[in-house]
Amino acid sequence: MKKVLRFNYLLYSIFLCFGCSTQASSIVGDWSLIEKNTGCPYSILFRKNGVYEILNDCYGFDPKLPIVEKGRFYIGNNEISFTKREIFSEYNFLGSNGLSSVKILSLNDKELVISVCSGVNNKCSIDRLIKRSLKK
Repeated sequence: MKKVLRFNYLLYSIFLCFGCSTQASSIVGDWSLIEKNTGCPYSILFRKNGVYEILNDCYGFDPKLPIVEKGRFYIGNNEISFTKREIFSEYNFLGSNGLSSVKILSLNDKELVISVCSGVNNKCSIDRLIKRSLKK
């Protein structure tokens, strides 16, 4: 019986890690907000090494590379967790309520849909981002 339980746990662990690995590799790239009516759209760059950068033309200090936040990210349980966050402007992607993750609602090779909860009363918005091709 113990052998069967151990084997089932091993299979569960492999499939769980495989799913996370697939999401992590799918998210690597440069993602831009799709909504055209947004006055200050943001983009997020997720790198293979687990580093992210958030850029926003309205709040970044350097017009050529308007980085407003950077740090590390992790994928798990359909969430993107942001750690070691460095915020360089008044723009705070996750708001000031102490949250450190966003929920992944949908992810494929071309589109990322996330639920971002921030601000007063933990108000959530659904953000649709599209993957841009990176220049080599």
